[in-house]
Amino acid sequence: MKRTVAMLFLLGAGCVPTPTPTDTRQSCRQLGWVCGLDDYGTSCGSCGAATCSHGTCSSGTTPPTCSCGGRVCGSDNCGNSCGTCMSGTTCSGGSCVTSSTMPTIHTLASGDAYFGSTYSAPFFLPVTTAVAFTATSTAGDTFNVGIWTSANWATRMGTAGARGYHARVSTTSDVVQNLPAGSYVLGFDCTNLIENCDVAFSVTATY
Repeated sequence: MKRTVAMLFLLGAGCVPTPTPTDTRQSCRQLGWVCGLDDYGTSCGSCGAATCSHGTCSSGTTPPTCSCGGRVCGSDNCGNSCGTCMSGTTCSGGSCVTSSTMPTIHTLASGDAYFGSTYSAPFFLPVTTAVAFTATSTAGDTFNVGIWTSANWATRMGTAGARGYHARVSTTSDVVQNLPAGSYVLGFDCTNLIENCDVAFSVTATY
């Protein structure tokens, strides 16, 4: 009798917990969605110009056919790897090439010239390519400098194929694009009023 009264008292006081339904909602991470809203109403991301369909971005167009197109290294048209190169080789244009076939920087002429009127540093260019030169004087000497063909430097005439002088002061650098293969000189004119010019120079090309 006492047990029955105690049970009725507990039920009347509301102490027995009421069962709650299981929460079946899922987050973006649980759903694996990258766009749209999850079960909690939180944004999973956006697709920009593409459309979102069940958490996946879709442009509505047929995806491209992935192909390496003969490449043995680098990436295909979908960004997937077409392969890697062995040690000692480098991927260039989808092919594995040795370092000896890769373009390198060649120094065609360099030195430190001390001259009063003119000075020329001869060099030979074996291929048609861009040629860069620098000429610097720490003493603040003023000079004109440029690339000339050997023949035009000899006659001092700026005809076709010659690189005319560039009026620059103290520090000079320039690039001659698509210079044909041949014999050239880096020619200087010292424009100091009294003292000789002391100029450090370098001519380089990549091929």
